[in-house]
Amino acid sequence: MIAYYAHSEGSGHSRYASIFYQLFSGDLKIMSSTPANFTPETKILKLAKEDPDGTGIPMELTEPPTYLHYSPVGQHSIQRRSLQLLTALVNAHCNLCIVDVSVEVAALARASSIPYAYVKLPGLRNDNPHLQAFKASMFNLAYYPEEFEDSATPQWVKDKTLYLGYFSRFSMHNNLSGKSVNSIRSVLIIRGSGGGQHLLEALPDIAKRFEGLQIKALGDFHELESPVSGIEFLGFQSQIENYIEEADLIIASAGLNLTSEILCSNRLFCCIPETRPFREQEQTASVLYEHEMAYSLADLILLSNDDLTKRLKSFKPEISIEKLNLFIHWLQENSSKPEKLLRGLKGLKEQLQKIDGKYQEV
Repeated sequence: MIAYYAHSEGSGHSRYASIFYQLFSGDLKIMSSTPANFTPETKILKLAKEDPDGTGIPMELTEPPTYLHYSPVGQHSIQRRSLQLLTALVNAHCNLCIVDVSVEVAALARASSIPYAYVKLPGLRNDNPHLQAFKASMFNLAYYPEEFEDSATPQWVKDKTLYLGYFSRFSMHNNLSGKSVNSIRSVLIIRGSGGGQHLLEALPDIAKRFEGLQIKALGDFHELESPVSGIEFLGFQSQIENYIEEADLIIASAGLNLTSEILCSNRLFCCIPETRPFREQEQTASVLYEHEMAYSLADLILLSNDDLTKRLKSFKPEISIEKLNLFIHWLQENSSKPEKLLRGLKGLKEQLQKIDGKYQEV
């Protein structure tokens, strides 16, 4: 049995878990402390939350270990959740747990002799807790191309990581048209649940730049100090693909899941990165700009609409889909014996690199 732990913060972890659940035809044990953002058919084991519950020793009285990010002492909810996790993994005879993401769950798995693969997010994650989680894993997974890796990431981490590229629920279901954008009539702004000020601060400039066009905004904008005329604020919507389908230009931050969904939609993309602890959004945005896959806010203001429709390169979701299907097949063939995964890892990585090379030659 393969298991998947999905972190509760942000929607991306549950989105990716649901994709894997579909690819495994439901033969995947998913664990998370929140039922939100999973597809209706995805079955999950709901874990106790790790948020402070008032039962732990005040954190200023305890010395945190250097291999964890968050480690309260004496907190009952974390004790229950650890028991839930281990009981489920052991009873399911788990041969591999995909950890997306938590260095604490990774440490618990390794200390309990449970093999795990760690999902590596973008950005510079050279802090000790992350490096220890990468080191103790069977292998690591990245849901973005290797070209988007931070240049300061150690070579041994990159060698141990399988880069599957950008993929999303939309690329798996083929429920977006992938239309070619020849003119800009409709603008969509998306703000995820992760927050940040940069997109909020850009709204007046966006409204002025596209005055007279249809501009819709999805997500949480309650922090706006004053309304911005010309923008229709619609809050969170469950069927976001309908809004993406009708949009010509999408303006959003550079979170992993949202970036993947926009790139897979083949819409024009203006990327406004938000500040994050490991600089993942700044790193992602800089490579998107470099590879001409997204515009910066400055580009958006300075370029004409005609220029905006002509300068971006198309994203090829079929690359990631082929790599993802190869990875799933490899897991299904080899996960019954974890040592087979380790012995076959080098060969799989070479096959994934060949897929990249095949599309680069076209």
